Amino acid sequence: MPAENKDMEKILSQIRARLITTLSLKPLEVSDPNVQLYRDLNLYGDDAVEFLEWYFEEFKLSTENFSFGDYFPSEGNNPIRLISNLWRRKKDYENYLPISLVSLARLAELGVWQDLEHEDRVGGDERQA
Repeated sequence: MPAENKDMEKILSQIRARLITTLSLKPLEVSDPNVQLYRDLNLYGDDAVEFLEWYFEEFKLSTENFSFGDYFPSEGNNPIRLISNLWRRKKDYENYLPISLVSLARLAELGVWQDLEHEDRVGGDERQA
C-alpha cells in the first residue's frame, strides 16, 4: 500500500474514532468513507460545531475558508422549516453542501480547507461526497 493511502487510512481512522466516541456511533455506521456528516449521521448544530473544532485543531487547518452554514444547519434552525420538514417527513439536506469522511480526510491531507468539488467519491458511490 502506498504511503499516501496509509496516511489517508490513518486520518480516516482518527475521524471515525472521534465520531464513534463523541456521538456514540457504532463502527459500522462510519465504515463507509462516503458517509456524509449531516445526511447520513445526522450531525448538525452543537454536535457538528464540537466535532469540527476538534477536526480543525487536530489537523491544524485554518477555519478562514470554512462557513458552517454552508454544510450544516444550526441547532435550533428555523422552526417553521423544521415543522415543515417533519410534516413532509424529510430533512432539508439539499440546502447544505454534503461533506463526507473521505472529503475530511483529503482536506486534512492537503492541510487547508477549500471548497469541495464533490468529485472525491470512493469506490464509485454515486452520492456526492
